[in-house]
Amino acid sequence: MLVLDPSSCCDICLDPYDSNDSNPEGSPHLIISCGHIFCKRCLSKIISMECPLCRKFFSLNNLQRLYVEQPEDPDRMKKYDLMRKLVLTCDSKEEDIVAVREEVDVWLGSKVKEGKHCSVRKTVEILDRLQRVKDQKRRHKREIKHLKRSAMRKEQELLE
Repeated sequence: MLVLDPSSCCDICLDPYDSNDSNPEGSPHLIISCGHIFCKRCLSKIISMECPLCRKFFSLNNLQRLYVEQPEDPDRMKKYDLMRKLVLTCDSKEEDIVAVREEVDVWLGSKVKEGKHCSVRKTVEILDRLQRVKDQKRRHKREIKHLKRSAMRKEQELLE
């Protein structure tokens, strides 16, 4: 039997795989001949039997069913869920980023500072760094605009 980690998600819709086999939409989870894994719902929408990731052809006859490993630690699932949210909101609106960060901060605040959750803390650090770079880029763009306007004015003054 092939088993998926509970933190895995479909590479097309990015929905987490449901460990509940009674869910007819997202279950079963299928691996195609190239090794990529998708939920049944997404695979059923593919028209040209090509893998959406690597474009290798596959046959519906060679699909293998996967099972989602039951999470032993609910904290682990929450950790992966928060990391997923952090990554998916990195290009979102400021208020979405703030909401996710607050959720993460509350969750991390309830945990003892231990190595167990360092991957979440590292993701937060990386995304903070990304935000600072984005802010710096916006400032530089404004400064460039201002300098261009100033240069154009000076050029106009010299031409007059």
